[in-house]
Amino acid sequence: MVSDFVTIMNPNGASLTIWALNPGNWIWGYSLFASRPFGDARAWQLIEFPNNTVMIKNAKTFTCLNAYRNGIVHYPCDQTNFAQFWRLYPMTNGAYQIQNFATQQCIQTPVSNVMEEFNLSFYNIYLTDCLKEKEKNLDRQWYIGAPI
Repeated sequence: MVSDFVTIMNPNGASLTIWALNPGNWIWGYSLFASRPFGDARAWQLIEFPNNTVMIKNAKTFTCLNAYRNGIVHYPCDQTNFAQFWRLYPMTNGAYQIQNFATQQCIQTPVSNVMEEFNLSFYNIYLTDCLKEKEKNLDRQWYIGAPI
């Protein structure tokens, strides 16, 4: 099953975005205002698979999120590449923790002060250890909603 288009955004305003369109380039977080000229580069579809995993496909490039080293790049979608499969773990506030199937790490953008960082234009996107109980977690919360 393939979802409608969505935006994937952190509470600090970082929306997962493809900045450089050629496959193999890094995924960045951009504010909604700063990424307006990028169009569908910040719109995604979730492709569901039977084992509770998804591939996350970009609307502009038709490439998928791919775990790479300590971050995420985009590559042509490949169902044999486990680095392109993700698990969505719901949080009590409606956000998700997004874990890569191959690395078992979660998508993160550093958050020090969410109210001050909301004004940044772009944000680094990393893969890091997933949350442990009672750990501060704004940096690993992702809201999946209608495309903005």
